[in-house]
Parts: sequence; structure tokens; C-alpha cells
Amino acid sequence: MAAQALLRLLRKRRQSVCLGLLLWLGTLAPAGAQVEAAQAEALAGAQVEARLDKISRTGILAAGVRTDAAPVGALDESGEPVGYAVDLLRWMQADLSRRLGKSIQLELVPTTAAEQFAQVSQGGLDIACGSSSITLSRESKVDFSVGYFVTGTQFLLARGQGLSSNRIRIGGVAGTTNEALIRSRLPLARIVPVSDRPAGLILLQQGRIDALASDGILLEGLRRSLPDPDAYEVVPSQPFSREVYGCLLPKQDLPFRTQVNHSLMQFMAGVLSGEAAATRLFDAWFGPQGAVPVDADPTLAHFQQVVQQREQQP
Repeated sequence: MAAQALLRLLRKRRQSVCLGLLLWLGTLAPAGAQVEAAQAEALAGAQVEARLDKISRTGILAAGVRTDAAPVGALDESGEPVGYAVDLLRWMQADLSRRLGKSIQLELVPTTAAEQFAQVSQGGLDIACGSSSITLSRESKVDFSVGYFVTGTQFLLARGQGLSSNRIRIGGVAGTTNEALIRSRLPLARIVPVSDRPAGLILLQQGRIDALASDGILLEGLRRSLPDPDAYEVVPSQPFSREVYGCLLPKQDLPFRTQVNHSLMQFMAGVLSGEAAATRLFDAWFGPQGAVPVDADPTLAHFQQVVQQREQQP
């Protein structure tokens, strides 16, 4: 298959580079430096195991999931991870099993927004899928898959209150793209840093902030979890920004990223064509009778763009 052929090509190139480095070091090493030369040879010969090889060897896909980002990732009543991203990971697991010709087990590992980047970049996780927006600054730490959901910054507040003035208190999770946007778009607003959305919700219910800012899909998921959801609303109807969620992947592992993107684009094409399994997965979360019915047009338009770009590639 294409991913394996590319993997073999990368290995050969890596081995050639390692051999060239050893020969060059040998011309520089003095006669009495056998220890240093041996250490250099061991270092040059050591190779980081490719992710697809590791998954095939262990039979496990270790995937980070969020537990505080319904409907993308949360825990059900029994404490098991559920959500749109969790279902996408199961889709990837099935596709990966077919591609590798063996059964691959999906190991779901709860992770936080702060931890997941280090866990993926340091090899503790093969992949992490949740509510992480694709940004240039984050791509210095990890690679991203193609995007699988489109949302944007909106506000949760008491129904009918409205964002009538810039001089309001807005809760924002520190370090998020939402917080940065509030500072640029609503310069007169007072930003109240919160550790996470549940903490911000408590402040909102206590009247200590006027609105809670976050991605609209996550605020709608939070609102629907309340005992009195109709007492709150998510505004405005159109987000202030455009955020695209992607899976976090190890840097510079092209074969693995290719495999993940293949799975996601297969899913997107299935949703667009009305294929039963893909449509059922998407509608279970965002359809008219889904967990969190939303305007899916921006996400479907993104799917169309991704699939068309892939079809146009040679």
C-alpha cells in the first residue's frame, strides 16, 4: 500500500544519511578516539520507530481524548469517553486495521488541553483528537490532520441579556484562541480568566461574569447539559471567528499523517455522498435529532473543500 511504500523509502533515505554521517565522522576522528567513534555510530544508527511500525508491532493505537468538551469529547454516565472525536477515532481504528491487515486495539487516554501537545510530541500518545483548533503557533509543536469540524468564538449568557455593551465582564479560558479574539474585537470588555468552561459556567450562574466565551459548539454542548438550558443562549448566531478542529499528530511522520488523513477524508466523502455509516456518525452528534443539533453548513462546506482538493491532487 502507498503508506508502507513511502515508509520504506523514508527508511532508505534515513539510512543513507546515517551512513554518510558515519563516514564523515570517521575521517575526523583521531586514532585514539575509538570510544567517541563508537558512540557516534550508535547515535547515527539509532532510529526513532515510525508510528505505523509501532502500532503494527504493538497492535495498539494510543489516542488522547478530551473529557471536558462535549459533544466533541466527554464522559458518559459510566465514565467511558464518548463524543464526535471519539467516534472518529474508532473510524480510524477500523481503517487502520484494514490497512495493516491485523486487528488494532484503540486505547483511549483522557488528556487535557495543556497536556496533549506534550504527550503527542514526546511519544506518549500516537494521536490526540478533541477540540484543538489548527493554528500556526501550535504547528511548531505538533503536526495536524486535516480539519474535521468548523466552529468559532461565541458567547454563553443569560437568555435575553444580549451583548449590549463592550463594557462587560467576559470569562475566557486562559491561553485559548477565544481569549485572544476577545481582546482584539472587544477591547473595552473586562476579561476574567477561567481555568475551564465548567469554572466559567459557575461564575456566569453566580452573576460574577456577564458572558462566557468559547467555541460555539462547546458552549451549546455545555448549555444543553444544564437542568435549565432554556435560561441561557449562545450568541451571536454567526461566530466571531472561524476555528477548524484537527487531530494532533507527531511531527514529520508523513506515512502516519497520510493514513490518518485518508481515514478522515474517507469519512468526509461518505458524509457528503450520504453513505450510511458516515452519515449516521455525523448526524448522531449534529443532525436534527442529534445530541447537539447545529448549523452544519460550515462544516459540510469544509468537507467539500477538503475532498475536492484531494481529488485534484495527482
